[in-house]
Amino acid sequence: MNKMLNLGSGTDLRAGWTNLDQHSQNYIKWLTENEYYANNLPEGTVFVKHKLPDRMPFNDNNFDFVFCSHLLEDFSNQDFLKILKDILRVLKVGGTVEIRVPEYGYNGALANPFHQKLFQKNSFEWFAKDGEALNDYEEDERIFSKMLSCKSVTRQSWLSHVLSETYKFLFPQNKLSGRTSIKNQSGILWKIYCFTNLFPPFYDKEIRVVFKK
Repeated sequence: MNKMLNLGSGTDLRAGWTNLDQHSQNYIKWLTENEYYANNLPEGTVFVKHKLPDRMPFNDNNFDFVFCSHLLEDFSNQDFLKILKDILRVLKVGGTVEIRVPEYGYNGALANPFHQKLFQKNSFEWFAKDGEALNDYEEDERIFSKMLSCKSVTRQSWLSHVLSETYKFLFPQNKLSGRTSIKNQSGILWKIYCFTNLFPPFYDKEIRVVFKK
């Protein structure tokens, strides 16, 4: 059975995974308003409280897959590289990591005052040994052996998020596992939600890149 690490999990706790976050389970329970996350994690699910960029409390070559979503933009260049190298350390030989970050030029990247790094689609070529970045880039910082994929993906817009939160407030009985989705719902909110994901600056984009150790 593959061992999987969800790095910077927040409220996205995944059954059967090791979920790591700097916040405690009780804080996550408060965020989700759902005791399920704090007291009744699914069987095989592990939660680890740990603050990056400190070295993760795992053995070398421990995980087959690492998932890291909307986390790395919060760190300085030095800490960013430190985390990438620690991901490499805990990955098994042949293991993969999927990284998701907000794309430069869109609200998700620029509006948050705590973001310390900005990324474009070609930013990650610098960190693979087969990347097309400049040849004189430091070999030590070409961390992964291969980039398997890199794409720009449209994601929920900031206005859609506001609408989703409005729906949560108006229809609290439809809350599921501490989250709310207005998908598969009829009415004006759902129509506006769909419409606002079609046009900038209403939508956001994120970069999704997969590396192999």
